[in-house]
Amino acid sequence: MAEKLDEHDINIDVDLHAGTESGCAWGSDLTYEYVKINALYTT
Repeated sequence: MAEKLDEHDINIDVDLHAGTESGCAWGSDLTYEYVKINALYTT
């Protein structure tokens, strides 16, 4: 599992036997420090 989590793309296949539809989702793992720094930034 750890090796898979280190990959750039992770595919998750779910077969509900209810058609051939597909979807795509993006996510990110923002650290607390990253969010904190950018929350303080103003223009």
